[in-house]
Amino acid sequence: MTLTRDDLTDLERWGYDDGFLTLEEIAEARRRDQEDAVATGSRPASLPSHGLSERGRRQLAELAGTAALDGERPADRPRPAPEPGAARPASSGEARVAERFDADQVRAWLLELGRRVEPSDLAPELRAAAYAYLDGYRGDFEWMAEQRRRLERYQSLFDTSLKGVLNVWRADLLHEQRERERAVRLRTEAAASQADPAAVDVHAIPAGGYAVRKSQDVVTFYRVSHGELGTRWEGYSFLRQVIGGGRDRYLGRVGPGARYAGERRADLAAIAADLEGACRLYGQELGICGRCGQILTDPTSRALGMGPQCRRRPW
Repeated sequence: MTLTRDDLTDLERWGYDDGFLTLEEIAEARRRDQEDAVATGSRPASLPSHGLSERGRRQLAELAGTAALDGERPADRPRPAPEPGAARPASSGEARVAERFDADQVRAWLLELGRRVEPSDLAPELRAAAYAYLDGYRGDFEWMAEQRRRLERYQSLFDTSLKGVLNVWRADLLHEQRERERAVRLRTEAAASQADPAAVDVHAIPAGGYAVRKSQDVVTFYRVSHGELGTRWEGYSFLRQVIGGGRDRYLGRVGPGARYAGERRADLAAIAADLEGACRLYGQELGICGRCGQILTDPTSRALGMGPQCRRRPW
């Protein structure tokens, strides 16, 4: 196969940079340009060699069979005319209007695929589906925004880009599926915990450290935290038993609307019944304020289990 600057329209059209396009994609661009030239009776515009990266210059030289890309433009070569009655293969851009696809079938295929979409998967209907999804995409993924700009400018995309669009679609579908499953699980957990009269509403316990005296010499320590607003963990509460030495025991998380019905519910119920007392005991025993987590060094603060500012904060 030979390839000269005359066989390509311009680098920017295909987004060619160092390693962005493969030689196969360049060959596909050449084929499309040849077909356009035959159909219109025109000739593709010349390609300025100075726009190529060094690696790109070597690739084109190898494909063209010559390293003389800086010289004068090679002489024109005749374009082969199509055989009479031969059908012209549809280009990638034509697929967006020539092919029909079933959106539900494409969604089901993407969810059941079990792997990323590859260029070899791209049947014409999948290319059309990728164009349709890109046309309607309103997310904030910058790569997708760049593909929309390319599509608006050049009216078609390479299979590597269409494959990426379908993978973005697949990721969105998987995320939506996980969120639906999560919502069902949360409703189930909430219903089960609400039916247990001994379950504890840990969402009402402020974040912090708490302690429960089990006997004269045994005290059990806990930490309660809550998911941050605006994150996927908003509405969740997280429970840990403080053991020391960085070996805290994770007791689990409680979803929105659910109550804690685990093995430590008696201790959590005691904490919920006396928040301030359990927090002060935590500070008295460990020398760490249960509300803010600061080390207590003042004798009064250590005796009270809480610093002066946290003592003034309402519960």
